[in-house]
Amino acid sequence: MPTTVPTTSTTSISISIATPIATPRTSKWASLLLSLFVISSLLVVAGCPRTKRRVLRPAIPTTGNAEARSRFEQARGQFEREEALAATEFEAIAAEYPDDPIAPWAKLYAGMSALRARQYDQAVAHLESLGRGSHLDQTLRLRGRLYLGLALVYLGEYAGALEHLEAGEQIIDGDVERAEWLAAMAEALGYGDSPLAAIEHYDRWYEIATLSEKSYIAARLRAIVGAADPAQALAAYESLNAFGSPGAAVLGLRVAADLEALGEVERARRILDDTAGARRDAGLVADVPGIGSGGDPDLLGAVLPLTGRRARAGDLAMRGLALASGTFAENRGRDMKPFQLAVHDSASTAQGTRIAIDQSASRSVIAVIGPIDGKSVDVAAAQVHASGLPLLSLNPRSDQRSRTPSPYVFHIVQSAEDRAGALARHAHDKGVREFAVLRPENGYGTAVAGAFRAEVERLGGNVVTEESYRPNTTSFTEVIKRLSEASWEAVFVPDQAVRLELIAPALAAADLVTRPLGKPGRLRHGRKIGLLSTAEFASPGYVRSSGRYSHGAVLAPGFYPDRADSLIGDFTERYELSFGRLPTALDAYAYDAALVVRSAVRSGAATRAQLAERIAAGKVTGMTGTIAFDETHRRADPGLLFTVAKQNQDYAIRAMR
Repeated sequence: MPTTVPTTSTTSISISIATPIATPRTSKWASLLLSLFVISSLLVVAGCPRTKRRVLRPAIPTTGNAEARSRFEQARGQFEREEALAATEFEAIAAEYPDDPIAPWAKLYAGMSALRARQYDQAVAHLESLGRGSHLDQTLRLRGRLYLGLALVYLGEYAGALEHLEAGEQIIDGDVERAEWLAAMAEALGYGDSPLAAIEHYDRWYEIATLSEKSYIAARLRAIVGAADPAQALAAYESLNAFGSPGAAVLGLRVAADLEALGEVERARRILDDTAGARRDAGLVADVPGIGSGGDPDLLGAVLPLTGRRARAGDLAMRGLALASGTFAENRGRDMKPFQLAVHDSASTAQGTRIAIDQSASRSVIAVIGPIDGKSVDVAAAQVHASGLPLLSLNPRSDQRSRTPSPYVFHIVQSAEDRAGALARHAHDKGVREFAVLRPENGYGTAVAGAFRAEVERLGGNVVTEESYRPNTTSFTEVIKRLSEASWEAVFVPDQAVRLELIAPALAAADLVTRPLGKPGRLRHGRKIGLLSTAEFASPGYVRSSGRYSHGAVLAPGFYPDRADSLIGDFTERYELSFGRLPTALDAYAYDAALVVRSAVRSGAATRAQLAERIAAGKVTGMTGTIAFDETHRRADPGLLFTVAKQNQDYAIRAMR
């Protein structure tokens, strides 16, 4: 009779969790991971002390236009001092002196500068044009290919990146550049057609990685190994030359589980024995069933879609949890007890979630963070209620989950409807009673506008007029003209920030001038209004393009990387240094879920039941607000609202704590 071989495996990743301090700290670690880490960073890699990366200095041409050479040397000095204006100057030199011997060097440095500025499309354009040149110095050509490979990996063009990375390996200069190359090769192979081939590069990267990076590497190894079929996993394990790496540890756990399921218990035990040292060194442990339901306060579970169609969301949540490890490692001397994080892959399916929750429940985890999608949350909620395991869901539609309260299920993410209600209450507190609604003609716009209207009317206000537009609309002149014919004080726009970027200037063009709610005074020209929006995925690009048209607007995106806020600024700085990009709302909610668990443990919770009780009764100040839960274990707090503030002649989005 055929035997079903399980393909779900688990690792436990050591991280530390503590309450973030309010004063910013200078990070000592550099980012290496492409798609997550800053690939153009010149910071020092943590671990043993390193020297700053040397920029390779082939002989610069001595012929050609003297002014061009002089400008290039000055720009290169700015580049090495990490001054942003160097990129523009390199581009100008290449454009103004296209036939000069210095032009290829300017293109190389323009590409490197664009990479550092995370303008990856521009980097590719510069470096590809460099490759088309004839009679190039071989060193120059190879460095161009190296950086082109890095840029392509960051853009997710993994297949095209590999040949450039392989060619550029021989020209790598220094330890940090070597680490960047290893990270790029690992990602390109890991997301390619033969992901198990990436294990070697992840292992080599792990040797010089920071704690945060090691958490990510362990999660990627587990995802790659977990997605392989049993024969592939066994072949990869048998091809190993040594058994002391994290790749060997993850493969050993997977292969041992497969063999045990086939009845080959002794062979499975030998593999676990062979990789025991690797698991210990990497902070990985095998599942130990039957420990009991009391829960270990030092062991936190996570059930996330690290593979499958929702893997992108799982990666984001994992970043928030991975940051916790790197962030809080510095706090261990402050009596901040570290957590172990046991990550289980839901494989983006309800069945995968069911298996992952079973595995979590059978272990001694004190609580579980995740899953994310609605069906998986519903499956997980039923299971943890039966087993008494606290769960902090990351699903963004908590309003659509069961309203039957469970003492063990908590929803930390605020829905768009919840955030719309918070905007209505804020405007009411500022004295606004008459509203307009301008919404997209889609399910989101209908539902979120309906929630806003309901809250306005509950508070005694009135939605005077409502207009809608097609989701792909780029011109709002006519719809805003119709909107302006009614008398109202503030307009609510339930849409993404990129759409609000177009709406805000269109309002101003119709003489509807946005100003802070409740602020007295009249305008010389135009009609003063308030602007409210959920502004999903708000980014600094919004204020650069439309900040001046949004003065005083109140936004509810759930989270925004406000560097001026003491908590968010510290979180954002460390996240950006680790992952090479700004944190998203999902990163922040996952991070806050860990803070909620840590707060309950620090208050004395030693079992799962005690943890659930303390989470239900407690308050935690996090990245998404002062977190508290209502009787149905949804967010009782209004979350964190943001406003577009004017500072001298500039505008910025600021948290309203």
